[in-house]
Amino acid sequence: MTVSGTLQTVDGKPVALQAGEVTKASDEKPLTFFTNREGKFYLEGLKSGSYTLRMHADESIVTRFEIPSHKHGLYEIGTLRLAEKMQLD
Repeated sequence: MTVSGTLQTVDGKPVALQAGEVTKASDEKPLTFFTNREGKFYLEGLKSGSYTLRMHADESIVTRFEIPSHKHGLYEIGTLRLAEKMQLD
């Protein structure tokens, strides 16, 4: 499954041109992702379940999302907001 979404800071600004990783509790290997200027990102090869998204710039900043079991193909998760303030360049 391919997942797309937009990543924002806690105050609603796009997390632009940043890298991070997504992990699923049952998987050891994280998937790396990148955001564009608007904070948009895409992830391929995901399955249903709970995921943790962590930014490389500050790995203490995380957010979580869920992919329902009935979703297939392209799943638009909408806007995810980071739980804490992130210093952007």
